[in-house]
Amino acid sequence: KLGERDDERIVALEAALAAIGEGHTAERALLLATLSGELEYASTLEVRADLMDEAVAIAREVGDPWVLGTVLNRSGVTSAVPQNLEARRAASAESLAIAESLGDLTLEFWARCGGFQAALGGGDINTAETMQGILADLADEIGRPSFRWLASVFECTYLSAIGDTGRLEEQA
Repeated sequence: KLGERDDERIVALEAALAAIGEGHTAERALLLATLSGELEYASTLEVRADLMDEAVAIAREVGDPWVLGTVLNRSGVTSAVPQNLEARRAASAESLAIAESLGDLTLEFWARCGGFQAALGGGDINTAETMQGILADLADEIGRPSFRWLASVFECTYLSAIGDTGRLEEQA
């Protein structure tokens, strides 16, 4: 559930990490990044940041652009706090460049989610508006209901941030 820790998932991720060992593999990078996100409500920012730093370092070492883009996307949307705003912006921008080079619309969608959140969190309303519009278009193009829902959530978040209660009410 959103906003709650999932102990079973955390245990499963930790078991998977133990099973694959300490080797620097794509699987390890992805598992570490996922665990970092799952610990949002179960650990400190420092622990999550350390896991994510390790995940990013391994992903860079592995050299698979999709893995790096995926890990960067997870780093860009987990543990969003003011002190890591610039790092989140950079992660989203790098992942977006990777997604565009691969032509991967799903990777691009997640990169733009991180970009939207970083822009809005940093008070960059123009970039947030642009990202939100592109997210809506991507969600329609990809056709996944969950992406359409998330794009709608971000639209409402944007409208709330700019105080457009009229359009916000239309979306409700």
